Amino acid sequence: MTDIGRYKGKLVSVNTQELENQHIAVIGMSGSGKSVECQRIISSIVRQGGTVLAFDIHHTLANDQIFWKYKPIFDEYGFEIEARRKGIPCPLFTPVTYPDGTEEEAVDLIGSLTDVLAGALHIGSAQKTELRKALWYVYETGEYETEGFAAVDKALKNVGNKTAAEVREKLYFLTMHNIFRPGGELFHPGKINIFRLSRFSLQMQVVVTELILTYLWRFANSEQFKGSEIYLFIDEFQNLPSGKDSALAQMLSEGRKLGVNLILASQMILQGTTSAVQQRIAQCGLMLYFRPAANRVGLTAKMIDGASDSDWIRLLRTLQIGEFIASGSFMVDGVPIKGNLKVSAIEKRENFPEQEKDGASGSRGTVLNIIEEE
Repeated sequence: MTDIGRYKGKLVSVNTQELENQHIAVIGMSGSGKSVECQRIISSIVRQGGTVLAFDIHHTLANDQIFWKYKPIFDEYGFEIEARRKGIPCPLFTPVTYPDGTEEEAVDLIGSLTDVLAGALHIGSAQKTELRKALWYVYETGEYETEGFAAVDKALKNVGNKTAAEVREKLYFLTMHNIFRPGGELFHPGKINIFRLSRFSLQMQVVVTELILTYLWRFANSEQFKGSEIYLFIDEFQNLPSGKDSALAQMLSEGRKLGVNLILASQMILQGTTSAVQQRIAQCGLMLYFRPAANRVGLTAKMIDGASDSDWIRLLRTLQIGEFIASGSFMVDGVPIKGNLKVSAIEKRENFPEQEKDGASGSRGTVLNIIEEE
């Protein structure tokens, strides 16, 4: 079990056996303490033998942003994948094998890759046809194994028509940097695998993340993660596609039975999302609500408890850095509790070194410190 803080001075741990699933949503405005709490949860997972794949989209897991308490754990268990400089090792074009011995159909593999790229890069129907042809060519020739994702550009170039040239332009960043490459392992079990994506444009971050998530979901459906439990940490996840056919939506709905768990963080869950997305996020077994922005207090209170939201509004407005409302199943000093708790993971301090203030290497002058209870 993972401890997340204290309730009225008593240690609060997540009662994983009673949760509907092990997905975690961490919601709160910038500076509310949610990033450090995510680091705490990630640290606990790997110390218990779990595996984390973390998508560092907004530089939140940069070395100078890791809370001093957890830095030794990140140093020991961290494994960095520098996507822009070294590329990401991933067998994108290799069919997965299912437990019954059958192999993924090539048409499904190519269709999945085509849909992800077309959706993320706003590729039209005619362009999508050329893209699918190019991906088929790379698959059939096996050129990904020798050239990586750059082989897709080569295939489109050989077509030579205007539509193919338009697709080449939209894929330019992916192919010229050859971001996806054969060889090596996508992730290392028992580690905090950090995909460094913050140097990419937002659009490219979304494309790269979605391709990895789609591959992982294909892999999960072959039951490769059963019994091992992997956790995917995604900051500002609302930027990713979340329609009913997206990898994120499918993981939220069916991830538990396949050993895939999500840790999703966002500043404002309700901004720019649809009610369907809100309903999917509400499926998370554990919800941690840090202090929201002033214009989101009422909506956040309704998500916690629509029947008595006025009480939660008052409470949300008084949350300090590192305090949050936790919704789920817990053990409080060994006693099982299910519902909503105000949890505190902060401690006033006066005698800590200056560089340890604010929980990371940087400093914003706060005297509040998120602590880990042993």
